[in-house]
Amino acid sequence: MDKAKRDSSSINDEELFNTTLAVIEDLADLLDEETTIVRRQDIPALQELMKRKAKLVVSYQSNIKCMVRDGVISRLSKDMSQRLNSAGEKIAIAGEKNALMIKSAVQATQLLINNVIEKIKQEALPRQGYNDLGNGMQNQNLYSPTCRPVAVSRTA
Repeated sequence: MDKAKRDSSSINDEELFNTTLAVIEDLADLLDEETTIVRRQDIPALQELMKRKAKLVVSYQSNIKCMVRDGVISRLSKDMSQRLNSAGEKIAIAGEKNALMIKSAVQATQLLINNVIEKIKQEALPRQGYNDLGNGMQNQNLYSPTCRPVAVSRTA
């Protein structure tokens, strides 16, 4: 009876392993695809991809939790452990590239928004200070290009 239980658990372990490995590889491929889509600035494709990504991330998290909770990782063969480690490295590299691309896209978008805001401020807000002091004084017949302003102290 104990042997039958172990055999059925190893079948489940293998199924869980294969499912998890497929999810990891799909997620790594999706991260690479997302990097390409962000680079192309294809917003409609990005929206569809985000839905797929959310589903894969949930599957990835639940599969890994099951593997850890049930002790499947400790029961994996050496070959399976190596395959899982390779898949983990692949998703880590894809994740790093993806994060760098997303960060660059966010910074570029933020810079663009800041530039637009500054341009709007320059055009919409009145300039502060005097525009042309000499021109205003000439209109009032108070301006003389040869006179210099003088400060007088009346405290003596």
